[in-house]
Amino acid sequence: LCNIVHQRQYNFMLRMDQFFKFSKYANEQEQLLSIIHGLTGGVISKRKKEYKEKGDAAFGDTIKAAKPYENAKMEEKIKSANMRYVRDDLDEIDENDVGEKRRLAFLDLMLELQRNGANLTEEEVREEVDTIMFE
Repeated sequence: LCNIVHQRQYNFMLRMDQFFKFSKYANEQEQLLSIIHGLTGGVISKRKKEYKEKGDAAFGDTIKAAKPYENAKMEEKIKSANMRYVRDDLDEIDENDVGEKRRLAFLDLMLELQRNGANLTEEEVREEVDTIMFE
């Protein structure tokens, strides 16, 4: 697929879709894209099936709600240390949180957003998963 993209960049005639669709690369690109979409479609459907079977327990590694006073203490430390620009998400980890996951996997997050009415279509979820898996 990368070779096809490079060929389209180098060959002026292949840049235009009207000419590209009659080239030998167009059929090859369609075959390769169908393989890619099949892989991501399988991953998405497997995760949806697992989510349907287990319900909310499938997402046992959900985001924990941070306690407001802990966030305030962290903000004070950052301001007092003149390190406000050197902050990442690991700064908020408490020593007692060992072994707990703090975030959902990207696909889980997309499915959760779709479930909770974020108006994400199946196509949009698949495109985002394609991007994460293959770029």
